[in-house]
Amino acid sequence: MELSSTPHAFTLTLLTADRPGLFATVAGVLAGWSMNIVKAEAFANSAGIILDTFHFTDPSRTFEMNPGEIDRFQDDLESVVCRNRRCSRNSRDSKTTSGRGAESAVRDLDRI
Repeated sequence: MELSSTPHAFTLTLLTADRPGLFATVAGVLAGWSMNIVKAEAFANSAGIILDTFHFTDPSRTFEMNPGEIDRFQDDLESVVCRNRRCSRNSRDSKTTSGRGAESAVRDLDRI
């Protein structure tokens, strides 16, 4: 999981095993935090690995006004993504596509 920001929006990138409802549940977490999803992409490979990207804005400026909330937000996302399996606490620091397109990353996953 990677959360990055630009001057106008945030990007959440997930690279994990697929399961029913994951994309919708992550979208629900964003909505629950009053984030405005402006674009979302979902890719999967034949091995059941997904690469989901959510581009969203923070119209209430929650993160700007309360920087500590970013950790709580990421904890909420991790609890949804990891569900009943162990997730590494440093999954927040892992990089996923770093400058490459999502489709390219999924093609790379198909080779695994």
